[in-house]
Amino acid sequence: MGTSSSNMTLYKSGSKYYWKLIAYNGSGKSTQGPVWSFTTKEVAAPSTPSSPSPSNGATNVAVSGTLSWSCSPNDGGTTLSYDL
Repeated sequence: MGTSSSNMTLYKSGSKYYWKLIAYNGSGKSTQGPVWSFTTKEVAAPSTPSSPSPSNGATNVAVSGTLSWSCSPNDGGTTLSYDL
């Protein structure tokens, strides 16, 4: 009996998936396995953005500059993206 594997990619957080295998030999004969399922890990939402710069309500801010803030992914390192 051999062990085989296939890499999982592009699965959605906190979702249940069902899968089934059909094994074929060199003569084209096949055997179907049962339906299996798994649920992916729920990934936490990012922390609430905080510490804005310029600060909330700031006045006399230069007409050009940089906006900055703090925010953590809360899931062990996923890169965050933002809408401004």
